[in-house]
Amino acid sequence: MKIFGYIFLGLTLASCEKELSIDKIQFDKKLVLNCIIAKDSLIQGNLSQSVGLLSVPSLNSLSGSMNIVLKRNGLLLYNDAVILDSGRFSLPYIAKANSEYELQVAYGDFPTIKAMDLVPANSLVVEIDTIVEQSVSYRLKFSLNDPTGAHKYLLQLSSQGKQLVKNDSLDTNIPTDFTSSDKVFLATLRTVILDNSYSLFDDALFEGQKKKFELVIPKDQFTLNSFAPQRIVLRLSCISENMFSYYKSILENTHIYGGPLATGFGQYSNVDQGLGIFSFYTFTQKEIPLR
Repeated sequence: MKIFGYIFLGLTLASCEKELSIDKIQFDKKLVLNCIIAKDSLIQGNLSQSVGLLSVPSLNSLSGSMNIVLKRNGLLLYNDAVILDSGRFSLPYIAKANSEYELQVAYGDFPTIKAMDLVPANSLVVEIDTIVEQSVSYRLKFSLNDPTGAHKYLLQLSSQGKQLVKNDSLDTNIPTDFTSSDKVFLATLRTVILDNSYSLFDDALFEGQKKKFELVIPKDQFTLNSFAPQRIVLRLSCISENMFSYYKSILENTHIYGGPLATGFGQYSNVDQGLGIFSFYTFTQKEIPLR
């Protein structure tokens, strides 16, 4: 499961464009909140401080004590100090379906940040139909039974197999690139950071119906990594509107996450007075072996 957590982190870190000059741009440091939480999981995340140097884009994890207020459906659950562990924190509460959570964080001299999001309730029905090996690629077909109502989705692939490291063959999971001609996808992106793939889409064209998909998985990515895939893992997440908007903004603007344009050109975060994301999702995961 950890591989998809790294993918989520990779998506949120796609942020800085080195070609632009910041000589005349006023940069204000802000708290950066990263909380991307699965339904029925602990409410936890990471708190950092944004940094405006484009030559070495980075975040500074914070340490020490902060105060957190957590509300569920307007009712107070928690109001106390929390000690940061290299920026990480966790609260003893589970994200419950159909619940709206509000998180407030006060740290040092920074303005108090606040964010709200609703936990999706849907259980996804996904089936992998087949995977066919071709000369330079695999073709993966799967279907989704879309629940009633409007939904936003995040699709990710990874591969399990053996990777040759020096003289050893190690069990490994790697993010896996794919392409598709299906018009429902907003984008298929290979990131520089983790060399992974993901696609965003909504159900505007097939709401409440069964939708079939076909993905093309290039083989050359495995050869470059000295990797012999044994199975493909498909993970489909039903994500909140906030998460969908945030990832869409990352595709359209690379300065969301602490670069100078984050403070001067629009709002790409649901974190009031800060940067980052506080959002929830549900997911289902399917695997298919390669012959």
